[in-house]
Amino acid sequence: MKLSTVVNGFNTKYGSTGVTSESDGSNWDRAVFATAQLGWKEKVYLDASFRADAYRVYRQFNNNKDKFYGYFGVGANVLLNEFFKLPEWWNYAKIRASYSQVGNAVPNRYYNSATSNDYTGAMSATSSGLFTSAKPETTKSFETGLEMLFLDNRLNVDFTFYNTLVTDLYMPIGNTAGIVVYENSAKVRNLGIETTIGYNFQINRKLRWRTALNFSFNDNIIKEVGYDAAGRQKQIYTDVAGVRVRYFEGDAFGDMYVRDLKRNDDGTIFLTSSGNLIKEQNYTKLIGNMNSKWQLGWSNTINYKNFQLSFLINGRIGGKVISLTEAMLDGLGLSERTAVARDEAVSKNLYTADGQPAMYLPDGSGNLIGVRNYYQVVGARNSEYSPLYAYNATNFRLRELSLAYTFRNLFGENKDLSLSFIGRNLFFIYLDAPVDPDISLSTGNGLGGFEFFNTPSTRSIGFNVKLTY
Repeated sequence: MKLSTVVNGFNTKYGSTGVTSESDGSNWDRAVFATAQLGWKEKVYLDASFRADAYRVYRQFNNNKDKFYGYFGVGANVLLNEFFKLPEWWNYAKIRASYSQVGNAVPNRYYNSATSNDYTGAMSATSSGLFTSAKPETTKSFETGLEMLFLDNRLNVDFTFYNTLVTDLYMPIGNTAGIVVYENSAKVRNLGIETTIGYNFQINRKLRWRTALNFSFNDNIIKEVGYDAAGRQKQIYTDVAGVRVRYFEGDAFGDMYVRDLKRNDDGTIFLTSSGNLIKEQNYTKLIGNMNSKWQLGWSNTINYKNFQLSFLINGRIGGKVISLTEAMLDGLGLSERTAVARDEAVSKNLYTADGQPAMYLPDGSGNLIGVRNYYQVVGARNSEYSPLYAYNATNFRLRELSLAYTFRNLFGENKDLSLSFIGRNLFFIYLDAPVDPDISLSTGNGLGGFEFFNTPSTRSIGFNVKLTY
């Protein structure tokens, strides 16, 4: 049995970015951690680790309170083939399980949306002391898995199941003064699996092929959110160009809602007496979730004599991506879509009462509306938005391709020279959206499913020279 303990502490001094000129301060982080490992007859392996952190931020408005968080983890691995006699074709089996609890330090920052200032460390008196009562964010995770080898170790199967619960999740909450503060305000559960199946084909002495398929599934749900003093659910959301990514109980993390067009009782689109569209006041129309539940990858390596060919195909299934570029161009009348609508209006002699090129509403009613009137509402101009620009994020691509040749013993015994051609992100095998769904507006909460005049994804082609001696 092995046991080790280490104690560490440090101090730093820094000045804040200045809510008030007096809000200078310092912080310290002190940690104690220990690990233990235990093995029994090379059949069972146990390990455990523990870490406790104390974090203090000295500030004018937080009363110098300590913030405690830490880590605890325990895991076990059991070799089944040491306990049971497996068939000849089944070479190896191991069950693993682990549990961990991880805490994150309380964030010491807030954002002023009115002035676009990001303050670190200091809290203003108008922020209602939200951080003084903050608790460390905690992640509790259980994971179990099974590793197996078959057919003279050529076939391998690795299966993992996990269940993760994040409590006191930090979410941005704003107030009427434009101050956005991170507050403990949600509980989120993630439940999923990950599986890898691989096989080594030994076709002959000179030809080998290693192939592996990996796929994963993740499902999440927001179990709880914060409540105010009156017991009402807090309205936590991120607004982007008329899309509201909200965080309510029962929703999935990343659900996107929009204000639908006002409709008549028969479902057709409502038009005002002047022939204009009206948006609903509330964000009630769910258009999808920005996260894909399924991720897949297929890797292959083929060796023939001194040649090696490798390629990786990966992708994801599900999720939505929103092209704000298309929406903006439509709203400005600069897109191909609006040009086609105007040309069809001229060719079919479709005009509004005031002489504007017109189009039929896409509701089967046969009602006309001006092309400009329509796209200035459903497009992104003036922060409006329509589900017209939400696309399926499912895609598969040739992520990587390489071809290498090795000159054996070129400079003497065991001194080899390898030359390889490498291409990355070469092309899509399947793509529904007009943009790369994996390029997002930002990595922040609620910003992962948006594209807004992003730089296109890069295809790279290169060569590699490797000398081994």
